[in-house]
Amino acid sequence: MPGLIVFLILIGATIAIGLAVVTHRTTIAQWTMAADALGIEINPGSIFSLPQLNGLVSNQVVSVHTFQSSSGNNQQRYTRFEVTYPSISLGLELSRQTKVGGFFRRMVGMQDVEIGDPAFDDAFVVKASDPHRLAVFLTGQRRTTLGRLLATYPTMKVTDTSIRVDVRKTIRDPEVLVSTVRRLVGVAQILSDPTDKTDDATTARAEGDLTEALRRMREAIDSQPENIDYRLDEIDTLSAAGRAEE
Repeated sequence: MPGLIVFLILIGATIAIGLAVVTHRTTIAQWTMAADALGIEINPGSIFSLPQLNGLVSNQVVSVHTFQSSSGNNQQRYTRFEVTYPSISLGLELSRQTKVGGFFRRMVGMQDVEIGDPAFDDAFVVKASDPHRLAVFLTGQRRTTLGRLLATYPTMKVTDTSIRVDVRKTIRDPEVLVSTVRRLVGVAQILSDPTDKTDDATTARAEGDLTEALRRMREAIDSQPENIDYRLDEIDTLSAAGRAEE
């Protein structure tokens, strides 16, 4: 009987190792497809470490990797997407606001810069070395972009030099890897560009001139044709203008 138990344990271990090898090879193949689509490099890792993606996408530094987080006896694998860019020098730390977190910050007097936009101020915890410069920096387009990203990725964190998102699983779908990277690259472009290319479009739309808003938005799209947020703004403005067929 003990011999049979040992035999079954060995069989089980062999099957587990075989499944791990197959899963790892499949993951490498899927991440390689994403790397090729983005034009960046892949570090395949080993059976004990998952692959990583690194490189430049639209002149933005991109990194994608997985990590494991432990809480008590529970372990959870995450996929981290990070895009870094030249510093915007605001001492910026921005993340999702929670009701409990907001209450605690008010109680202990922790910094949470408010810029006078109730929806934005309620959605985000913001720290900055110069609140006035921050208010100027957070144009309507940038606030809209960040709010839209938060709705999709509640774990997003933005600093002077990077934007980061953690997804609670190992993402293997190449299309999801590619689309997430491109989405974050587009946001990074909007944050790191010294001039907000759609600021005039936002102003024109607020004034009701949707034709001018579309013209300005399309100028921005021509300068950054793969920027997903610019495309989303164009779609939203076309809908507002009653031109849904476009």
